Amino acid sequence: VGYGTLGVFHTMAPVGVGLALIVLGGAIVKPVISGTVSKSSNEANRARAFSIFYMVVNIGSFTGKTIVAPMRIQMGVETVPFFSAGASLLALILVALFYYPNEESDGKSKTIQEVLSGMWMAMSNVRFLALILITAGFWAIQGQLYASMPDYVLRMAGETYKPEWYANINPLVVVIFVVAITQMVRNWKPQNSILVAMCMIP
Repeated sequence: VGYGTLGVFHTMAPVGVGLALIVLGGAIVKPVISGTVSKSSNEANRARAFSIFYMVVNIGSFTGKTIVAPMRIQMGVETVPFFSAGASLLALILVALFYYPNEESDGKSKTIQEVLSGMWMAMSNVRFLALILITAGFWAIQGQLYASMPDYVLRMAGETYKPEWYANINPLVVVIFVVAITQMVRNWKPQNSILVAMCMIP
């Protein structure tokens, strides 16, 4: 039993380290992107700036899944992470070459204590926690697009079908409509737009 447990540990440890690195990388990248969009816009155009950012993210999602489908079938699913890593490296190179941040900044950064204090204040806010729960419900639904749906398509239609292309409906619709819808609801209260979305999703 001891050797078996040790073998499982040696097998799972690299997977755990890999997942931890992905989570850590995402935790670094996502706040930087949000902060950059916020600093590069003002109150008048901030919503539009975030909608354009979200549109570009979904252009990447659509392109990636379109390329990955034949790659998975012809070369094997194990090649997909290498494609993802290459795409991320290309994005990093493009940012390094073409992105010039706005130099107008007060240069003041928060201390760890200020950050932790802000986190505690946010997490002790009942309304904010309610928003997190609502958002978690959305992501539980969204997760089915990439978890249950591919298995369902392959089981019902066969291995030659491409669930990635079915999943592309999501980013395609976002790319087409996100800027227009953002403009349409720009004067709505956030809770009203979230309510409309939550009524549409089921």
